[in-house]
Amino acid sequence: MNRRYIVTGSWTDKQTKLPKSTIAEIKEGVGKNGTYAFVDTDSTLQLDESQPIGTIISFSMTREEGNRAGK
Repeated sequence: MNRRYIVTGSWTDKQTKLPKSTIAEIKEGVGKNGTYAFVDTDSTLQLDESQPIGTIISFSMTREEGNRAGK
Protein backbone atom coordinates (compact mmCIF):
# COMPACT_ATOMS: atom_id res chain seq x y z
CA MET A 1 0.00 0.00 0.00
CA ASN A 2 1.35 3.42 -0.94
CA ARG A 3 0.47 6.53 1.03
CA ARG A 4 1.20 10.05 -0.15
CA TYR A 5 1.85 13.03 2.10
CA ILE A 6 2.51 16.71 1.51
CA VAL A 7 4.87 18.84 3.60
CA THR A 8 2.81 21.55 5.32
CA GLY A 9 5.49 23.10 7.53
CA SER A 10 9.25 23.17 8.05
CA TRP A 11 11.37 24.62 10.87
CA THR A 12 14.39 24.17 13.13
CA ASP A 13 13.63 23.04 16.69
CA LYS A 14 14.76 25.76 19.15
CA GLN A 15 15.92 23.33 21.84
CA THR A 16 17.63 20.60 19.82
CA LYS A 17 18.60 22.74 16.78
CA LEU A 18 17.44 19.84 14.57
CA PRO A 19 15.41 20.34 11.39
CA LYS A 20 11.73 19.29 11.46
CA SER A 21 8.86 19.06 8.99
CA THR A 22 5.14 18.47 9.39
CA ILE A 23 3.34 16.29 6.83
CA ALA A 24 -0.35 15.58 6.17
CA GLU A 25 -1.79 12.66 4.22
CA ILE A 26 -3.24 13.21 0.75
CA LYS A 27 -6.57 11.37 0.49
CA GLU A 28 -7.73 10.46 -3.02
CA GLY A 29 -10.61 8.50 -4.46
CA VAL A 30 -13.58 8.33 -6.76
CA GLY A 31 -16.99 9.59 -5.68
CA LYS A 32 -20.35 9.96 -7.37
CA ASN A 33 -19.22 13.31 -8.85
CA GLY A 34 -15.85 12.07 -10.12
CA THR A 35 -12.37 11.92 -8.66
CA TYR A 36 -11.31 13.88 -5.61
CA ALA A 37 -8.16 14.66 -3.61
CA PHE A 38 -7.72 16.56 -0.35
CA VAL A 39 -5.15 17.00 2.40
CA ASP A 40 -6.15 15.53 5.78
CA THR A 41 -4.81 18.14 8.20
CA ASP A 42 -6.70 16.65 11.16
CA SER A 43 -3.97 14.03 11.57
CA THR A 44 -0.42 15.19 10.86
CA LEU A 45 2.98 13.58 11.38
CA GLN A 46 6.32 15.12 12.27
CA LEU A 47 9.55 14.20 10.47
CA ASP A 48 13.05 14.67 11.87
CA GLU A 49 14.25 16.32 8.67
CA SER A 50 13.60 19.53 6.79
CA GLN A 51 11.75 19.41 3.47
CA PRO A 52 10.44 22.33 1.40
CA ILE A 53 6.74 23.10 1.90
CA GLY A 54 4.67 21.48 -0.83
CA THR A 55 7.01 18.51 -1.31
CA ILE A 56 5.12 15.26 -1.97
CA ILE A 57 6.46 12.26 -0.02
CA SER A 58 5.36 8.69 -0.70
CA PHE A 59 5.66 5.82 1.78
CA SER A 60 5.21 2.17 0.90
CA MET A 61 3.71 0.00 3.65
CA THR A 62 3.14 -3.71 3.99
CA ARG A 63 0.99 -5.55 6.49
CA GLU A 64 2.31 -8.67 8.18
CA GLU A 65 0.27 -11.26 10.04
CA GLY A 66 0.92 -11.51 13.76
CA ASN A 67 1.79 -7.84 13.96
CA ARG A 68 -1.61 -6.65 15.23
CA ALA A 69 -2.49 -5.33 18.68
CA GLY A 70 -3.89 -7.93 21.03
CA LYS A 71 -1.95 -10.86 19.61
